Amino acid sequence: MYAMIMPIPSYIFILIVRSQILRTIQHAGTYMSERTRELHVQLIRALTYHACLPICTVIADTMTTLMLLEVCRHPLMENFFASIPSCLSPMLTMFFIKPYR
Repeated sequence: MYAMIMPIPSYIFILIVRSQILRTIQHAGTYMSERTRELHVQLIRALTYHACLPICTVIADTMTTLMLLEVCRHPLMENFFASIPSCLSPMLTMFFIKPYR
């Protein structure tokens, strides 16, 4: 249950800190060039999505629990959600950060 409940407050904390960082970047506009500010916003966006990738682990744990309780069973459920974070991590970086495109 710890693996399924603990990510929820973590994601709430991540989103609160993200909004505070973006607000700080907007107010520090005179100290940064437009390009630097845009790069910081892209990095914050990428880091936010990377931090939220472990939700797939919660989904995989839920699927495993459902299969152990004999609620439903399918071969796709056994391996699909556990492998998603390793596939999405580099794709998110390339998608959200312009110099990597």
